[in-house]
Amino acid sequence: MHTLRQVFFTVLLAGFYNVLYSQTPLPDSVLPKSSVQNSPIQTCSFDIRQDKFRKSAAYLAKEKAMNNAIRMASRNATDTIIMLPVVVHIINQNPFSITDATVISAIDQLNDAYGKTGAYTASPGADTRIRFCLAKQDPEGGNTTGITRTSSFWGDDLNMENEDDKLKNIVIWDPVRYVNIWVVSNIHGEAYAFFRCGQWIRSGVGGYATLPPNGSATDGLVVAGLGANLLAHEMGHYLGLYHTFEGGCTNWDCTTNGDRVCDTPPDNEVLASPSCAAPDNSCQTDTLSAYSNGSFPVDVPDQISNFMDYGNGGCTIQFTQGQADRMNWFIQNV
Repeated sequence: MHTLRQVFFTVLLAGFYNVLYSQTPLPDSVLPKSSVQNSPIQTCSFDIRQDKFRKSAAYLAKEKAMNNAIRMASRNATDTIIMLPVVVHIINQNPFSITDATVISAIDQLNDAYGKTGAYTASPGADTRIRFCLAKQDPEGGNTTGITRTSSFWGDDLNMENEDDKLKNIVIWDPVRYVNIWVVSNIHGEAYAFFRCGQWIRSGVGGYATLPPNGSATDGLVVAGLGANLLAHEMGHYLGLYHTFEGGCTNWDCTTNGDRVCDTPPDNEVLASPSCAAPDNSCQTDTLSAYSNGSFPVDVPDQISNFMDYGNGGCTIQFTQGQADRMNWFIQNV
C-alpha cells in the first residue's frame, strides 16, 4: 500500500501552500446560467484567493515551478492502483448524528467516482487508479475505524477565514500518513458575489482543501457534508487539480494555460447549465493549442460532467485521463 509519504513534494515545492474553497453538489433543479439566483448556492472561492496570492512574485515562481514539474512528468502514467488512507473527523455539537455507515458509504462513493464504478460505470471519463480506505491503524499503532468524533461548537458554523486552525487543532492525524477530512455542519463564508441582470448573485461555501499537499501541519479537506460530488471535487483539489474554468478561455498552450489539462475544454462560466443535455459553450478557443494536443479538433460545449466544474451537479460523473495523470503525478513523486 502506498502511504501519504509518497504524496509530498521535493524541496522545489517547499512552502507552496494554498487553500481552495469549493462547492456543495448542486441539485438537479438548479437554475440555468442565464437566470438570476436570489437564494444562496454553494460554490468555490479559490479563484478569488488565488488572485491575491499571485500578487506575490515568490508565490508565482513556486506555482510555475510546480506546474513545470508536472508538465514534464505527467506522461509517466501507471496502471498500479494507489491506495490512500483516510481519517474522517466529525466535529459538531452532536458528532454521533453522522453514523459510521454514512461515512463508509461516502468513502465507497468516493472510490466509485475515482474508479469509474458503481453509479459512474457508464461515465465517459477515466479510472484514475486512485482509491481511498478508512485507516485501520491510528497514529499510535492501535486499531481504529478511521472515524473520530468530537463535540465542539467550532464545527457548527465554521468561519473559513479565521477559524480553520482552531478546528484542525482539535484533532489531526499526521498529514504525511493520512488524508484528514474534517466534517462540519456549516461553513460560514461567501465564495462569489456579483451583480447580473439587475440583482446580486451570491454563493456560499461547501468545503475547501489544501493544494498541493506539501507537509503542512494542517493539510486536508474541510467539508460541510459527505456528498459524493463534494468529496470528489475537494479530493481533486487536494491531489493537485484546478477548476476546469481556471484561466477562462485562454488556450494558447493547454499544458500551461487554464487548468493545465489538455483533455478538458476551455471554460469561462461558474453558474449552472440548464440541463445535462444542453451544456453552454462559454469559450470558442478549444481548437487552439495544436487542437489542444489532439483532444479538441472542433469546438465543443463546456464539460459540465466534470467533477472540477460547476456546470450542473446532476450531470457530474467524470475525471478525464489528463486529470488522472496529474493527480497520479502528485502522489507518485517525492
